[in-house]
Amino acid sequence: MLMGEVFGTEISCCCLKNQESFVNVEILLNKAMMGVETEKVSFCFYRRSGNYVECLLSASKKVDDEGITTEVFCFMQLASTELQQALHLQRLSAQTALIRLKTLSYMKQQIKNSLSGITYSRKLLEGTNLDEEQKHLLHTNVQCQRQLNKILDDTDLESIMDGLRLQQILADFLTVSINFSPNGDQLWISSSLRKDRLGDSFHLAHLELWITHSGSGIPNEFFNDMYENNNDTSEEGVSLLVNRKLLKLMNGDVRYVRETGKSSLIILVELASNRTQVPRLRQLFR
Repeated sequence: MLMGEVFGTEISCCCLKNQESFVNVEILLNKAMMGVETEKVSFCFYRRSGNYVECLLSASKKVDDEGITTEVFCFMQLASTELQQALHLQRLSAQTALIRLKTLSYMKQQIKNSLSGITYSRKLLEGTNLDEEQKHLLHTNVQCQRQLNKILDDTDLESIMDGLRLQQILADFLTVSINFSPNGDQLWISSSLRKDRLGDSFHLAHLELWITHSGSGIPNEFFNDMYENNNDTSEEGVSLLVNRKLLKLMNGDVRYVRETGKSSLIILVELASNRTQVPRLRQLFR
């Protein structure tokens, strides 16, 4: 009755976004009927008035005295504006992080393949008659390969909590800063990290990043976009807006300071971390 009469893809129903949404809800209900524990899922539909509604849907089974599932209870939690924005940004961030993680994994594998070929060639050369200078060059080659392998093996960004998301934010702010810096001028990046102890094993890391560039700076209209003061938002403004919202979700924010001949983006963020992650976070932004 719920699917097909109340919600569905027909005009007479509260329409779902597409057939895939219909199937996903059916899967959720079937899992609940089979007794599988389900989590809240994002559920979107159009009211008969045409308004778009985004909420969270959960399902739980009802059993009889013999433990047999007879019904499924569904609960819909209407999302506040803040929750809707958080869900949207979470999906957007997750998709971006996944794409970058896949790209990073592909690059790591391709570099490792190339290093394997270099190693094979080097071992062949080691079996020939080499003078001292050539041996020294091969030794340097070995050290470089070891350093590259160490970098590849230590690149575990997933273990640094919001590392990928934070790098995405930093990269976008860097891009905007570079776009509004004079050609040939310099751009400076500095950081500071302060930690507060939370119990025996965890810390609250307060990270502050400064991106300073010369020139007249980023136009004010882009910051109006970032603070949602403009109706007509530019591409750069959308980038600033999304990244500021992501920072707010991480208990952070961004400020822009103009000085004579230079301007600075100041990124503030708080991250919960354990003992091993604080040093790695510090290394990540050196």
